[in-house]
Amino acid sequence: MPLDPDTAESPDSPLEPGLRAARRRCGYTQEQLAGLVNVSLSTYRKWDRGGRPADPRMAQALAAATRTPIQVLWPPASDPAVATALDAVRLQQDIEDAKARDGKRHQDAAARLSKPIEAAWAAPEASAPPPTFGETSRSSYGLHRQIEATNREAVGSRRPGRRRRVLIPAAASIAVAVAAGTAIATTSGDEPPVRQATPVVQAGPTAAERQRAAQQATLVEAKGRGDYDAAITAATSLNDTATVAELRTAAGGIFARRARQAADRGDLPLAASRLDRAEDRYGDSPAIDGVRRRIEQIKDARQKRAAERKRAAKKRAAARARAAAAARRAAPAPSSPAPSGSSASPVPSSPAPSSPTPSPRPSPAPSTGGSGGGSGGGSSSGGGSKGGGSSSGGAVDPGLY
Repeated sequence: MPLDPDTAESPDSPLEPGLRAARRRCGYTQEQLAGLVNVSLSTYRKWDRGGRPADPRMAQALAAATRTPIQVLWPPASDPAVATALDAVRLQQDIEDAKARDGKRHQDAAARLSKPIEAAWAAPEASAPPPTFGETSRSSYGLHRQIEATNREAVGSRRPGRRRRVLIPAAASIAVAVAAGTAIATTSGDEPPVRQATPVVQAGPTAAERQRAAQQATLVEAKGRGDYDAAITAATSLNDTATVAELRTAAGGIFARRARQAADRGDLPLAASRLDRAEDRYGDSPAIDGVRRRIEQIKDARQKRAAERKRAAKKRAAARARAAAAARRAAPAPSSPAPSGSSASPVPSSPAPSSPTPSPRPSPAPSTGGSGGGSGGGSSSGGGSKGGGSSSGGAVDPGLY
């Protein structure tokens, strides 16, 4: 990465101590240098404000990233000689920078003022030579030296960058004011009028302005691609609290919508975890509160449905128990034999169904000689009872067949 032209150092010039000065010399932002050494932005900011990492390896990594020795990044301020030398180096560097910039502006002013002088000399109607601005230049440079001496005596009043920003515009504005006053004074009386001096235009934007413009571009780019974390970091570095609040609300709203979708699907643990992450990263917002209320409503509805199902199950069990009891009461008791001493009459049993009675067969006709046998059968009645089956039952009427 090319060095910043406002903070570039020559090989022979002393380096301004401190990690912040080394970072600016390399043209890095805080986010870029923190990413190079793989630390968080909050941790790096402590080092950028004058802190020192506890790990020597991290100090070596920062020295390698900024191409600056460790003793320059963190000078031993406890040594009075070293502290005095560092103040002298810083003051000398400020003076040289101011002289270089002021000399360039004086050259630009002289070049701009020489054009109307040459035009006035070339005009044929000029009756007298126009005034020179040598005295004006000397006066303005004398004022510049006074301002420089004042800043040298009060070293601790302002920081080096602040002194440069105050010194250079002041010297340039004084030179322009003196030149304009001289030009106006020469127009009085009989002298020919002189064209007014062109005001000196300052150079391009400073390093701080360029850094702010780069941060604004990073913010716009991050918002365009939807990277809310990078956009919030850029807005925080710009101290734009309104934009930070707007981005946090938008990012929290996205997480809230995703949590609402998970809650509607019934996945309440996922919805709660998304809301917790949104609150940790972007803070509380009305959208997150609304989704939490929705989750509580879903939980209450589930509890109510579970209680209703439990009551319905109890009612069904009670109905089944009542039906079983009624069936037991309606069933007849089994019959048991009555005791011997009981006076109760036995219950008559139901008659069995009668079978059809067959038609009677005709009795056999008596035989003709049976009278004698019959009369004599009395004597043999006893034997007839024993063996009379053959005498009485053995005769068959042939007419039957």
